Amino acid sequence: MDGGTTVAGTVLVAEKVGIKVFVTGGIGGVHRDVETSMDISADLMEMSRSSVTVVSSGIKSILDIGRTSSILSKKLLLDLYNVLMSNVLMSNVLMSNV
Repeated sequence: MDGGTTVAGTVLVAEKVGIKVFVTGGIGGVHRDVETSMDISADLMEMSRSSVTVVSSGIKSILDIGRTSSILSKKLLLDLYNVLMSNVLMSNVLMSNV
């Protein structure tokens, strides 16, 4: 038997069985005709909500690489902001207890 999954499917399974990191050839993203098709890969949503780290060679070349990169970078910046803010809030809580 042969089979395959999307990155989104693999992220779901990896999370369930405790795999923290996996490697794939290419990730899905925003399709070039997104204005009419509204076709955005579930890979982006699953990677954004999961704690599993996905190592990839890049975005699949048939996709809109610019738009996909934009979504990924905005997500990364938002995650970084949230981590920094949680650290600031934690520091403020600790300092107020001194």
